[in-house]
Formats: sequence, C-alpha cells, structure tokens
Amino acid sequence: LHRHARKCWGEEAVKAAQDSKDISRAREAIQKFGSKKKQSMLTAALRAVKGWAESFSTTPPSKESIRVVTARWVAECARPFRVVQDRGYRWLQKEGRPDRYVLSKETVLRDVKNLFEKTKEKIAAELQVSTDMENLNVLLTY
Repeated sequence: LHRHARKCWGEEAVKAAQDSKDISRAREAIQKFGSKKKQSMLTAALRAVKGWAESFSTTPPSKESIRVVTARWVAECARPFRVVQDRGYRWLQKEGRPDRYVLSKETVLRDVKNLFEKTKEKIAAELQVSTDMENLNVLLTY
C-alpha cells in the first residue's frame, strides 16, 4: 500500500500523512499536495480531447440532468418519444444501477416541449437586440 501511495501521491505526501497525528490531518496533508499524480497526468492528457470534460463524470447524474440530456438527445437525433420504453434502452440505463431514474415517454414529451419553448424565447430575445453598428448602418443608408 505504501508503494502504491508513493507512486500516486509522491514521497512528500506520504511522509506528511505518516507524520500527522490523526486521520483528518492526514487528509489535509494529502489535499495540500494535490490530487493523485497519475490521475492528474491522465486528466491533463484527456483535457486535450475535445469534449472530454463534458462527456465523462465520476458522479452519478441528477434526475434533472437526466431529464435535460434525454430530452436533448430525443430532439437532436429525431428519436421517437417511446424510445425510453425500449427494453434495450432501459437495460442500458439500469445495468449496474438498479435504482437509476428512467423517464417515461410522457415526461420526455413534456421536457422536449419545454426545451423548445425556452430555446424559441432565447432566440427571439437575441434577434430583438440591436447593436450600435446596425443603427449606424441605417443612418448612413437613409
């Protein structure tokens, strides 16, 4: 275990953790020296891959993010709303995570409609904003 800790966090972090009196101080010492060396190198290497940060996460998604991502997927890929009732889709969602939240087709339908309305409002607001250059162009051509 010591060999593993030295490889991952470094000699200084291990020494500081060993010299600490209790577990909370050992954690503070490890945090002071940063994250795992190997993990840091892996994270740095993966940051160069476009879209990596948004595609992988170690924390389980919240119900809200599952709803948003599923609605976007259904809308962007022109999937039918009933795709969430598919046996294969449900198996993929629940595999290894039996307590995982899986949406109903009615929820996906409602979320896609809400997503559409919010996007429509956002685009309408952006189109209503005029810049000074547009006004200047109108004055010069008038």
